[in-house]
Amino acid sequence: MALASSAFGAITLCDNGQLSAVALHGAKQAYFYLPLHPSLNAAVVTSFDVVGNEVLINVVLGPGDGPPLGNPGCFFVIATLPGSLEPGDYTVRWIVRRMVQCPSGVCESERATFSQPLTVAEPLVCSGDGPTFDLIPYPPIAGTNITALHASSSAIPYVLTNPVVTINGTHITITQSGSYSGPPPPPTIYCISTSAPLGVLAAGHYDVTWQLSTSAGLKTYQHSLDVLDSPTIPTLGWPLQLLLALTLATISVYVLRR
Repeated sequence: MALASSAFGAITLCDNGQLSAVALHGAKQAYFYLPLHPSLNAAVVTSFDVVGNEVLINVVLGPGDGPPLGNPGCFFVIATLPGSLEPGDYTVRWIVRRMVQCPSGVCESERATFSQPLTVAEPLVCSGDGPTFDLIPYPPIAGTNITALHASSSAIPYVLTNPVVTINGTHITITQSGSYSGPPPPPTIYCISTSAPLGVLAAGHYDVTWQLSTSAGLKTYQHSLDVLDSPTIPTLGWPLQLLLALTLATISVYVLRR
């Protein structure tokens, strides 16, 4: 495809624009948001290509005009990936091309690439009965690293900060905050799933308070868990040890004589 001479400014993000994504394992769709400068508003065509742990989003702007902007300060390109990504770390790479009319037809006038890291965690599935809570491993065992999992429903696809875990005796407090900087999200119920490392806990009963702070307010969830004693390998007393040694010796002599 021919390259037209650039008659426009560079392809840039809008003021204070940040790349964002809502990609949860087990969800039916993943959403990606690219906040471009409003002067770039044009008809948009997007396509995806997932190669290993790289998500490539191809964006074609123009040559047709776009609809009026809902936010005059930013032109949001929204790309929707059918299905969900497997848990893991990804690199999201936006490849944006601006198309214009030229003597030979439609030509590419500019191209820009934007990248962002993305982590898709192994979440719980939300329940219609309320928030869900689980543990890895289950049941939790003393002497092993324990991870707590929490999921709850929300009308906004908040992106959560890393959890802060405080353990005071047998009470565990987990705090997180959530934010969302994209355009008005598609109207649906989102499953906000998260996890927190609890580390190695002694056997016993623990009460868990999980706090999520968002623009909608502070929500507090109460859970509990029981950490089991680590399994022990039974040992033989000396009479049984002596009997076992004599038995093995007898078997060895019998095998040698044969």
